[in-house]
Amino acid sequence: MSGKPMSGEPYSNTLVGYVPECRKAELRFTVSAVLANSVKGRNLKLVEPPTRAVPAGAVVEMVCTTESVRPGQLVRDVAYLCFAEATESGVLVTGDRIRAGELRGVVLGFNEAHAPNHINVVIGATQAASGRSLGFEPGDLIVVEARDYDDSCL
Repeated sequence: MSGKPMSGEPYSNTLVGYVPECRKAELRFTVSAVLANSVKGRNLKLVEPPTRAVPAGAVVEMVCTTESVRPGQLVRDVAYLCFAEATESGVLVTGDRIRAGELRGVVLGFNEAHAPNHINVVIGATQAASGRSLGFEPGDLIVVEARDYDDSCL
């Protein structure tokens, strides 16, 4: 340790690196509201930190994009998937793999435009489709897969 106090965001000044290596458990969400909109030019600003803690019972908004973005960048175009409730406490990490019905994607980052009400979890996928067009239903399960130290991130 250098003796200097760390100030500011460690991810934005490369003290920690892009995504922290971690081993973590699967995290599950239950769809509480299915969304049907898509917006071009939404310009969601992703926060710098590549992780977000999610307490049990927290509701997040999940959105999808086909863009290749990283924390700190803008997501221009999005499709809204759903609001979903965490069934247990856990941590979301950029690079986590998501399974929701036919949707397979990866967490690209987080937007806090509506915080403290909820955070937006931005998911990269091959198709930017709304929850309605993907056939989501209230009560559906969304799984954020477990990961180990050697899992690849983005």
